[in-house]
Amino acid sequence: MQNSLNLAMRAARAGGDVLREFRLTRTPLGERRKGNNSPVTDADIAASRAVHSILSEGDPGGFVLDEEEEDAHDVARPDAFWVIDPLDGTRFFLDGSDAFCTMVGLIKDGTPRLGAVYFPMQDVLFFGGDNLGAWRQTEGQEARQLLPRDVPDLHRARMSGPSKPDVQALYTRIATALGIASSVTHEPAGGMYAALLTGEADLALTRPVSNCSVWDIAAGHAMLLALGGTIVDLSGNPIDYRHDCRLSNGSIAVVDRRLLGSILERLPARHELVVDP
Repeated sequence: MQNSLNLAMRAARAGGDVLREFRLTRTPLGERRKGNNSPVTDADIAASRAVHSILSEGDPGGFVLDEEEEDAHDVARPDAFWVIDPLDGTRFFLDGSDAFCTMVGLIKDGTPRLGAVYFPMQDVLFFGGDNLGAWRQTEGQEARQLLPRDVPDLHRARMSGPSKPDVQALYTRIATALGIASSVTHEPAGGMYAALLTGEADLALTRPVSNCSVWDIAAGHAMLLALGGTIVDLSGNPIDYRHDCRLSNGSIAVVDRRLLGSILERLPARHELVVDP
């Protein structure tokens, strides 16, 4: 498993290095729209190729579920496969923000086993997995192990939510319903998981109507599992990595599994999470 983690780390760095080069050289991005109307750029595609190149060296013939390769989204998935988001935060990348990253995860038997998330502009790499722990490495320094956190009660927890003004009111209502006094904003998905891993937040939710997909969560999910946390859908069911792409029933990410029971008891009804009144 350590060899696979090393491969994921190399692949995440390779994708991130491409993104950094685009940002620093101000290379034209060639923005266009995908079938779901989300943006995609030449940087997304170039980072995707860089990640694939590394993975194919270390795992020849391995299946890769890639956000940018839509033709493969409906292909039957083997027992073990890679899940990648070459550029998590395309919208932020286009807006000039540095809040973007490359994410690489490995799924085995339907469960995320390891992951790596690389923020190229900050030179910060998160990595870890099953029986490997979770780690953070900054600017080439020695990696620091991240430790499990004891957050058994919601009133002691901090929730991470999106920064979009049009949904902030909804997340405030969710926090109130859950009995959470403190909430913070982190985007995109990679930033949210960085907050969970480093202790800035203890739980995060995505709504059923969000564009969140399995490539947004796989790498972070593996590291949360290593710390005693997990991710489930809004009904408390496991995430279906074998078949799904989009998280049609949203997601709940927690750093301490003991939070799940209270969250599921207090969470507003699904229809209240779909439309922001």
